[in-house]
Amino acid sequence: ELIVVTDVLTGERLAEQRFQGTSPQLSAVNSGDSVLLSGAQTGVALWNWRDGSFETLVTPDNRIRLAVLAAEDQLLVTADEKNRLLLWNVRTRQVIGKAAMLPGHADALWGFSEPNQIVVRSGYWLQTYSLSPAGLVAEASVLLPEATAVVQPSAAKSLAKVLVQVGSS
Repeated sequence: ELIVVTDVLTGERLAEQRFQGTSPQLSAVNSGDSVLLSGAQTGVALWNWRDGSFETLVTPDNRIRLAVLAAEDQLLVTADEKNRLLLWNVRTRQVIGKAAMLPGHADALWGFSEPNQIVVRSGYWLQTYSLSPAGLVAEASVLLPEATAVVQPSAAKSLAKVLVQVGSS
């Protein structure tokens, strides 16, 4: 797979990188100069597109489907093929706490630094987890009538804006 970083104002191609595996999941990093790549065949890697450096955070034998950084990019949350969520310390590459089990495979992950939490979508289910020194703490679970497209935290830290895509008939 070829991953390309493009300046949206000028259309200029800023960087590109070939990535082993099929259909890697991409996630932007808060600093803006890196991209988080994840996939079952490749694990989780951090590509700094400005200097070209490439760093493996989680090896492929963990069978990761999705990954997202949170807590100012100090923590990593992964969803694997066994429907588990794991919290990782980015610096030490160690799992923090126990795995949280999902009701099905994770379709999307969103990470937030304020507050330190993640939201995961499994089908029509949305689940919120706080990130603590002891690991993932389940906060809320809700079944929505439509699958969620985007989740964004609101100014009131206990709320989130949820965008769903509804087909027309």
